[in-house]
Order: sequence, then structure tokens, then C-alpha cells
Amino acid sequence: MSQTIETGVIISGISNAQIKATKSEIIKWLAPVDPRANQEAARKKHEEQTGRWFTEGENFSNWLEQPNSLLWLHGIPGSGKTILCSEIIEQTTE
Repeated sequence: MSQTIETGVIISGISNAQIKATKSEIIKWLAPVDPRANQEAARKKHEEQTGRWFTEGENFSNWLEQPNSLLWLHGIPGSGKTILCSEIIEQTTE
């Protein structure tokens, strides 16, 4: 009987450790992403003239001049939205 109780305690201990590990993984997954890391990664893929066609265009200028306006970029996956956004960030934070 005591061996059964000891086994139950060990199994319970393992289950609690697994629950804590799973909770920790979930919390880490839900944590906010550091946007600087994404920006730095995108800038490493950036070429010298990338996005200039956009940042020197009329739509971008109008967006900058209008307070509280939105700029919406859309495209298929892999079309360069992240890289273009990194250029926009660079142009607006210089």
C-alpha cells in the first residue's frame, strides 16, 4: 500500500512539473514580440534603394502630412511588405 502512495506522489510530482513547464511555454509564447528584433532582421535584408519608390512617392508624402492618418500595405506573402515597412520606419524616425 505504501508503495502505491509513493508512486502516486512521484507521478503527481511529474505531472506538476509538466504543468509548470507547459504554463511557462504558453506564457513565453503569449509574451509581446520585441519589434526592434524584427526591425533589425528586416534591415539586414534591405538593399540600398529598397522602398525608395514608395517613400519618395505621393501616397507616402500625403500620409506624412495628414495627422492621425493610416497607411495600409497589402500584398501576398513574400512580396516585401516587411522590408518596405522597415524602410518606412527608417524614413520616419531619422
